[in-house]
Amino acid sequence: MELTNNITTSDTAQTAWTKEWWTNFLDASDFFKDSILIPDVMDEETVASFNDMTGSMLREIFIRQNTSYDFRLYLNGKSQSRKYMVDNLFNYPPLTTESLAEWASRTFADEKFGLIINSGEKFSNEMAEKIAVYLNPLLEEAGLPLKGINITVFVGNYGFTPLGIHTDHPGENVMHLHLGPGEKTMYNWEMEAYKEIAGDVSNNKNIAPLLPFAKAFQLRTGDVYFMPWNKFHIGNTEDFSVGLSVWYNNMPLNRLFENLIKSFKYQYLKKDDTNDKSNIVGPYKAPDAEEGFEQILSALEMDDVRLKTSLKDLTREVFESYILSLYSNQGWKSRPISVEDELALKGLKLNESTFLHLKDKIIHAPESYKITYKILESGQLRIYARGTKIEIKYHPELVAIIQKLNEGGSYQTEELLKELNKEWPEQAGLYILNLLFLNRAIVY
Repeated sequence: MELTNNITTSDTAQTAWTKEWWTNFLDASDFFKDSILIPDVMDEETVASFNDMTGSMLREIFIRQNTSYDFRLYLNGKSQSRKYMVDNLFNYPPLTTESLAEWASRTFADEKFGLIINSGEKFSNEMAEKIAVYLNPLLEEAGLPLKGINITVFVGNYGFTPLGIHTDHPGENVMHLHLGPGEKTMYNWEMEAYKEIAGDVSNNKNIAPLLPFAKAFQLRTGDVYFMPWNKFHIGNTEDFSVGLSVWYNNMPLNRLFENLIKSFKYQYLKKDDTNDKSNIVGPYKAPDAEEGFEQILSALEMDDVRLKTSLKDLTREVFESYILSLYSNQGWKSRPISVEDELALKGLKLNESTFLHLKDKIIHAPESYKITYKILESGQLRIYARGTKIEIKYHPELVAIIQKLNEGGSYQTEELLKELNKEWPEQAGLYILNLLFLNRAIVY
């Protein structure tokens, strides 16, 4: 086994995540092709803040008892069911007065456990906003990956990764921010070399005989580790630690097209109502598409003009919407929990109709996020706010408002709406701003 030296260095935590830092990162990793370890990127304060955010994320998930985003618990190497988590885990969230290590000791005692929290960007908007600032220079230089970016959080002392030795999905590169306090060892095998000694075996749990052939990276608190998708790998975490993995997800062309088909379905397929007997398609009497074809078309939310659009133009339109939505969320795959849903969990009410709270407020867009939009031929304005699509009547002043917010300034709501209010009622402008607020595209 080869224990690597640090391949690149970070002068101080203060210089990390700048344009120069990311340029050095891309050079050291040969533009996402090589695994690298960068020591001492995060200082104690940054590590502590990310640990606090992880605690808040766990409380959010536990209160909601949400496992629909592939939340996983392993005990002594075995995956636990949702029922087990409801009965034995979700009632014991981390307290705000204890560290994650103290919570783990209180909850799991001497058991070996591992939590894998996927879509962390959804359950901690604070973490997503902080990391978005880190990533912004990288996205400007390298571009935004079309499968999006997501956060996975690993918590525990589970030893070797329960999945065994494996590769990640094609194109999905990962950067691991290690929060400690325990150390973590990552083992890498080049794809061809691994296949020569182990065969084409993924999720391989016969680990020990293969370790002498691996390249090892020792991660300590504050370190950052990067690994491209095409490495066989496994991690080992003997002592309790927390790690944030940020995934930069490219994808094969056919998988991208599958995503566009899903986007088409979301945009144009009418809501399914399997209990509506009038929508049941009857049997065909002839081997052609004439009989019943109009009923097939009626499933689509399209007018005659749209139905006559060429496949090329329709694909371009769906792709454009996909891109605008992704960019409005700074590349994050999952949209954040809305303000409305967050407050509802606390017994508070704020929705589309309660917009007067924005009067006399100073608002701005969160750092690194930009609202995207498209002016439609129908006279509508389609706005994308943190991945959510909003359609309203077009007015040129609405575009001017979006552009001002995207420039990064702070604005008093009455001043921002001054020109729009000359032609539209004040309530209309506040209503639109409230839609942006509920979807976290603006804050005050």
